This record gives sequence, structure tokens and C-alpha cells, in this order.
Amino acid sequence: MSESPLRAALIGLGDVAIAHLEGYRGRTDVEVVAGADVRAERAGPVALRYGFEAFTDYRQMLDRVKPDIACVLTTVKTHREITEACADRGVNVLCEKPLALTVEDTEAMIAHCSKRGVKLLVLGKYSREHAYQASVMDVASDEVVFPGAVYEKADVHALRFFSLAYVHGHQVGGTNPSLVEALGAGNAVIAHDNPFNRWVAGEAGRYFADEDECERQFEALIASEEMQVKMRMAARYRWSEAFTWPKVLAAYQGLIEKSVNSR
Repeated sequence: MSESPLRAALIGLGDVAIAHLEGYRGRTDVEVVAGADVRAERAGPVALRYGFEAFTDYRQMLDRVKPDIACVLTTVKTHREITEACADRGVNVLCEKPLALTVEDTEAMIAHCSKRGVKLLVLGKYSREHAYQASVMDVASDEVVFPGAVYEKADVHALRFFSLAYVHGHQVGGTNPSLVEALGAGNAVIAHDNPFNRWVAGEAGRYFADEDECERQFEALIASEEMQVKMRMAARYRWSEAFTWPKVLAAYQGLIEKSVNSR
């Protein structure tokens, strides 16, 4: 028997909500059951277009519909109030970034929802038939989620857009495509400490050499919104500085010309 789809409700039905709704089209694991917007003239047409129940009061929606998850897509100044209202009702929350306007509000939201407020999503196929993969799954806490491989572009883009950070554990290799894509998406990076990763990520990364240091880097990033913002800015700058296609092709052209001229 297949699992029932996740029942989602959207709070705020502006342009960002439309991006969410388009991403959910055709999915069998998520069903948008309701949406709320204080503008009745906005809520009604969007609900009619995408086939869900419309509300102008999000609290009324939460109480009546009782969704599994609420996507908070309103202006940032309302995030704390709405997130805490969802948590009080036992509704999981996906909150648009930035989480809040102040560090005080951010910390309060996190404390209100859970001890840490962060899930670690491990992408890729993990099977208990594989001894190493089974051992990874066995030591994982409830904060670690194994969704399997994710190939749909819309899903990948959403994960990058909403993630706190990208974690890169590769210890060898050159310019890893996934790491470069994370920089282009503006993700803060937590990466294994080696020359390859440090050259690619630069100031966009925090680095670890062992398990304890990895945990410290997670905790430091989770605790500091200022650090998150700086690392995201550094990620976009590093990507634009070295990894856009014009920059890459120009570097190859220069290398080829140098090789030809040296003969």
C-alpha cells in the first residue's frame, strides 16, 4: 500500500507561492489542500486555479484543515507569529527565507519549534543491503532524513533555495560539480578540509577534519544568522568570479593558446 500524500497548506499566495504550486504539479507525494492570504481577491482566484480551499485567516485554516505541513510564504515581518502559531498546533513548518528580521526573533522561532530546528537531508540512495550505508542509517538521529536520490530539477532547485547550507564530504578530486552548483545557488558550505574544497569554496565554506569539528561547524552556522548571510554572499561571489561558463571557457581558451604558442 502506498503512503498517503503529505497534506500541505500555503500561507501567503503571492509570486513565491505560485512557484511552490507549480513545483507541486503532478506530484503524488504532496497534496496542497488549502491556502490563506489576507487579500480575498488574491486567495480566491489562486485557489480556484490550483484546486484547493481558500481562506483569508490562516489560523482558521490551520484549525479547520489540520495540514501536515504549512509553507510560510508571507513577508518576513510576519514569519515569527505564523511559525509559532503553526508549531502550537503541531503543524510542521517550511518557512521562506530570511527566517526573521532580528536575531532575537530567529532564536525564538527555533526554540519554539524544536531544540535545533534543522533537518539534515542526505541525498542519494541508501540501502540496508549495503553494510556501510546501513551503518550510516543506524547512527543517524531523527534530525537526519534519507529521501533517496532526487533527480527532478524543480525539487533540486527547491532544496538548494531553502537549505541552510550544503554539506560536502568529498576528500579527493578537483572542481566538484555539486559543490560549484551549490555556490551558484548561494548556499553556505560546510565541507571536508582539503585543498580541493578550500580552493573551490573559499570564504563561502566552513571546514572540518573530523566528526567533532563537523558538529562545531554545524552549531556555529545554525546559531549565527549573520554568518549565514555572509557565507551566502561569498558563495555567489566565488561562483561569479570563477565558475560561470564565460569564465571557464575563457580559461580553457587561454590554456589552449598558451600550449599552441609554446610549440
